Amino acid sequence: LTSNQIASGANTVTHIDGSTIAALEALSTARKTGALFLSTPSNATTYTIKGWLGPIRGTLTRTRPSTAEVYTFTSDAAYSGLLPYAMPADQPFIVDTVATSNDTLIIWSGRNDVPATGAGATAFTNFIAAVKAEIALMVQACPHKRFLVLGVTNTSAEYAGGSADCYNAIVTLNTDLAAIYGSSFIHIRKQLIARGLGLQGLSPVAQDTIDIANDVIPISLRSDTTHMNADGYAAVAKIVQERITAQGI
Repeated sequence: LTSNQIASGANTVTHIDGSTIAALEALSTARKTGALFLSTPSNATTYTIKGWLGPIRGTLTRTRPSTAEVYTFTSDAAYSGLLPYAMPADQPFIVDTVATSNDTLIIWSGRNDVPATGAGATAFTNFIAAVKAEIALMVQACPHKRFLVLGVTNTSAEYAGGSADCYNAIVTLNTDLAAIYGSSFIHIRKQLIARGLGLQGLSPVAQDTIDIANDVIPISLRSDTTHMNADGYAAVAKIVQERITAQGI
């Protein structure tokens, strides 16, 4: 924080994990979003999360007023009597999970970790191991063990006739996750390909038919080569809700 203290109002976060915001933004997408955990490179939306810095509860806010990320911490009014409060460097931010501690945990991790096509066998082997390890840590941290793991999706270029190395690694990873987590795993990629259009009442256009034949999520459910559009995310929500209801979690 600026001046290593929490004052009234919004306090600028100068470093996260010992690095400046600018330095973190220069990293690869996967490493950057791991540290700038409220940031999404595709938008400038303001995001907030409640948590604690030392004894002060408040709101961590991400904004992007231009091309640069800005993080601030604002104390809750109930703690104003403690301000200004000296805050040493490298103080951990502890997310306040009280309000959501009984919710079912939805884990959808790994898409940004997929190596570029041509990265080589070692890179893809490491990718599979790393994603399985990070998901295992999330499950381990889930106190009530009510969780669902969603599989990694492929882009429109990642199919057997395109970037086959990426496609094959994703298929292998999802197969491994299904074996590990059983009924707590949702093969969201396959579900969206097989059922997504129908769940949204959409008739397939020509490119949808091509995509489905390539084992790719149809274009009518995507906003770009990778991300879902409103119909895509609505279909994901329906599939997840089905499993939550079926399992009574």
